[in-house]
Amino acid sequence: MKHLLFKFGRRNIFGLGLVLIGTVSGCLLTPVQQAEVAKTMMQQAKGMIEEKAIKEETRPDQGVDILLMPNPEYSPAQVVEIQLAALKNNDRTDDGIAIVFRFASSANKRSTGPLERFKGIIKNPHYRPLLNHLRTSLDPIKIAGNEAVQRVTLVDTIGNEIVYLFFLSKQLEAPCAGCWMTDGVIVEGITPGQTA
Repeated sequence: MKHLLFKFGRRNIFGLGLVLIGTVSGCLLTPVQQAEVAKTMMQQAKGMIEEKAIKEETRPDQGVDILLMPNPEYSPAQVVEIQLAALKNNDRTDDGIAIVFRFASSANKRSTGPLERFKGIIKNPHYRPLLNHLRTSLDPIKIAGNEAVQRVTLVDTIGNEIVYLFFLSKQLEAPCAGCWMTDGVIVEGITPGQTA
């Protein structure tokens, strides 16, 4: 099974100020701004996104594109893959966690935010294995109308296999209308393993 792994470097911060000026709750305000950012990101991403087998690994120090924003063109599976790549490549400034928070639904942000609180939640024992994990495997996503569930099995840095369920919904109201965003993530099971 193949998935898109996002290989971005920190060099892609050009235009960050323009993107941040036009954001509210992590979403762009106007369609014109969305089109401009999407065009720029697509040009940058052309040479940076490549399809890789799940077994291939991305070094944690490669980072992720800190410009990633919710977009109605992302499928729910792509949103989960973006969040997993961000967490796998999280750095000491927690840029990966910030990207994940950006893709959290408004309801999720109300219960887990602000960002500093969300960072603490991700670093607790239930979710810490997501940070800098070794590899993932995704079951086929289940979509019913405006809701989706993605089952993810990952191997953490010490070889444990953890199964998470990502719950997503398509947002109906501005500023993220039409975007798939994460409502919550729960641990389904843990299988202790030997160092991978």
